[in-house]
Amino acid sequence: GSPLPLSFSERKDEKRILLLDTENSWEPLSIPVPSFRSLLKISGDLQELSFKLEQLQEKKQLESLIEVELREQQYDAAKLSALDELVSTFKKEGYKIVKHRANFENQLKGASQVFAPS
Repeated sequence: GSPLPLSFSERKDEKRILLLDTENSWEPLSIPVPSFRSLLKISGDLQELSFKLEQLQEKKQLESLIEVELREQQYDAAKLSALDELVSTFKKEGYKIVKHRANFENQLKGASQVFAPS
């Protein structure tokens, strides 16, 4: 794999490289790759998201990238609009929201899902 995280699914992976110095040994040496940028995932309802974004303090050498996930019980277009507003107005030095989405637990099903054969 890549020695650098390339997606948010790799945000918790500890990246390493293996060095094989055949002049000294055939045993590979595992070397951790330093992290210069954080990949952060922040999730919750609108109030939680706003609070968590305000509380960000971790600093890396490069700008930290953030994935924001709105989690709500019921679909609400106003909440989607508020999420877009939160993301578009977010400004905190050293941080950038690069991905956002909404997840509604009790989302209405479309006709194709309701009448799908079992």
